[in-house]
Amino acid sequence: MKMMKFVLLAFPVLLLVCTVFGEEQQFMIPPFLLGAPESDVKEMKELFQRYANKPDSQLEAALEEWVNGKGGMIKEKYNQFKANMQLMHEKAALLRKAMAENLSPEAKKADADLSSIGKDKTLSEQQKKEKFKEYLRNLSPAVRNELQAVFYAKF
Repeated sequence: MKMMKFVLLAFPVLLLVCTVFGEEQQFMIPPFLLGAPESDVKEMKELFQRYANKPDSQLEAALEEWVNGKGGMIKEKYNQFKANMQLMHEKAALLRKAMAENLSPEAKKADADLSSIGKDKTLSEQQKKEKFKEYLRNLSPAVRNELQAVFYAKF
């Protein structure tokens, strides 16, 4: 159960923190493109590069359009990937809520604020990174330590 909690909660948070504080990352092939022709992988990489500084909503629309244009197995795998991600997000949200119940009011607010930033589809990934950095920089050490203790992430 502890490992499940880590996978559902801490792993996405760690990815987020690595994204915020990490170096330039290499393109990771999405699961729905595993086994796809190299040309499709290249197109996807270019799509992500084109939309890197655009709001998530625009990237998602472009991704949907690309996948629908490809059709076939890519579309089928993508739809399954989306369903799996939705389920994972729902489970993580429930687990996160349960784990956050005992946080101080300040830490609860910080958790909610950070979650809101992450879910804001009007922001680009770069804008989110900047907002996360700024928010984390302005958190008191006590609140940051409290969040770290509960969610097993290092800020």
